[in-house]
Amino acid sequence: PDARKKQLDELLEAIEADPTPAHVATLVAFVADYPDYTEAAFELAKWKVYSNPEEVLELLEPIKIGDKWFDQAEDLRILARFMSADFSTGEKVAEAMGKAQEAVKQGALETAIQKVIEALQHDKKYMDDLPRKLGIALFRIWGPQDPLTKNYRWRFDMAIY
Repeated sequence: PDARKKQLDELLEAIEADPTPAHVATLVAFVADYPDYTEAAFELAKWKVYSNPEEVLELLEPIKIGDKWFDQAEDLRILARFMSADFSTGEKVAEAMGKAQEAVKQGALETAIQKVIEALQHDKKYMDDLPRKLGIALFRIWGPQDPLTKNYRWRFDMAIY
């Protein structure tokens, strides 16, 4: 057994109960103390993906194929790239993705997935398939039982094809 795991679990419980900057700062300090502890870096990335996507990419850098956290880290990487992207090109697909990005920042996740689906309808290959990859990542992050997944996954699938 790893004593760090118990300490990390306690930190995460405290953050879940009261997600204040002070509790997140404790997790930041924990990751700084144990930079090789992949699970801690992954958990911190989950908390920072919306506020500091560039840092998230750095936190997830050590997580490679074969790592227990790889698939979930890939979803966070896609979300971080989306959150830090510039969608000001004036194209319809960029406009939809920009509105999706703004919706995510505001916590309007239903609007966000609607705009991602709209972006797919404009250009499936935009920014190296970002709308498709983002939709899949969001559905996996939300999980199959989430009402948004249940309501929008089939619409998303229809937009892809």
